[in-house]
Amino acid sequence: MSDDVPAAYRMDGRRLRRRLLLTASTYLLAVLVSALVARAGLAAARSGADRIGLPWTVVGLAGMLGAGTLTAAAWYARRGLGTGPADPTRLGRAVLLARAGRIGMLLLAAAAAVLGVLLAPDGTERGFAILASTGLAALLALFAVLANDLSRLHRRAAPTAPRGST
Repeated sequence: MSDDVPAAYRMDGRRLRRRLLLTASTYLLAVLVSALVARAGLAAARSGADRIGLPWTVVGLAGMLGAGTLTAAAWYARRGLGTGPADPTRLGRAVLLARAGRIGMLLLAAAAAVLGVLLAPDGTERGFAILASTGLAALLALFAVLANDLSRLHRRAAPTAPRGST
C-alpha cells in the first residue's frame, strides 16, 4: 500500500470492494431464481403446455443471461480494486457491461410479454396465461430497471474536483 494515498481513499476502496461483493452475490441469487423460472417453462413445454412454457423459458433464460452479465460486471469491477484507490476506467467498463445486460433483459422481457399474449391458449385459461406470462416479463423488466447498483457505485467512487477549482 503506498503512503501517498490518503487513508480515506483506502477505506473507500475496502468499502467499495465489500459493496461489489454484496452486489455480485445478489445478482447471483437472481441467476438462480431465473434458472427456476426457465426450468418451470421447460417443464411446462414438455408436459404439453408449450404456449405458456415458451414465454416463461424466454423470461428465465433472459434473467439468467442478464443477471449473469451483471454478476460478471461486478466481479470485474471488484477484481480491479486493489488496496489503493479505485481504477475509474475499470469501474466504468463494468458499468457499460452491466448496462448492456440490463438493456438485453429489457428487450427480451418485451419479447416474452408479446409471446405470452400471442401464444396464450384459447378458452377460460387465456386470461390467466396472459397474466402469468406478462407478469413474469414485467418482473424481469423491473429488475432490469432497478439493477443499477454499479452505476451508483461508479458515481460515488468517481473522484470529485476540490471546491473552487475549475
